[in-house]
Amino acid sequence: SLVDQLLDVAASQVNIIERDGISHSHPASFVLIGTMNREEGELRPQLLDRFGLALALENYHDAALRQQIIRARLAFDLDPQRFRQRFETQQRQLMETIQRARAALPALEFNDAVLIHASELCVAAHVDGLRADLVMLRAARALAALQGDTAITTAHVDAVAELALFHRRRIDQSHNGSHQQHASQQQNTGQQPAVENASGDDDYGAMPPQPVETIHIKGVKPLPVKKR
Repeated sequence: SLVDQLLDVAASQVNIIERDGISHSHPASFVLIGTMNREEGELRPQLLDRFGLALALENYHDAALRQQIIRARLAFDLDPQRFRQRFETQQRQLMETIQRARAALPALEFNDAVLIHASELCVAAHVDGLRADLVMLRAARALAALQGDTAITTAHVDAVAELALFHRRRIDQSHNGSHQQHASQQQNTGQQPAVENASGDDDYGAMPPQPVETIHIKGVKPLPVKKR
């Protein structure tokens, strides 16, 4: 799909064009940003994993904040150039901050505590593969550089962890919820929870049911087989 191709180019930073016997490649350094409404459907987990960070947005329920957003949008529609000039100073300061952060990135290294913490968060979220670990660590380093810190800490990892795990988490909430609900019902009725396995290993190693002849189940006698 087109999204897969864009993500491949963004990861490799090389765009290859092949058409009508012509093959051309050129550097392409960019970041793909996309938005979606989850009510319209879900993307495949394999495709979601290709996106580095994800953020869940909610509706604004503060009337004053909604009015502020609408006023800004109306002002932009009336005079986009004048609207941009209002934030020219802030934009220039932000660009200078990002440039300083990019220059500081090579000097920031990961210690063992940061690596262990990131791995533990990913294991707890049951993510597939190692892309979440890499994305989380890179985001933590970028945050440290943006804030002007001289070292990467576990606090930086915690600050970006949910952005890296939100769309990769593989915890079966429905199974956990039904199990908790069943346990709660047993507690309310005074029933004792059933012990699945006295060894504490659940059903691991249990033998499947062995086949039983029909006559032993329903008393049905099989038809005689004709001998040739």
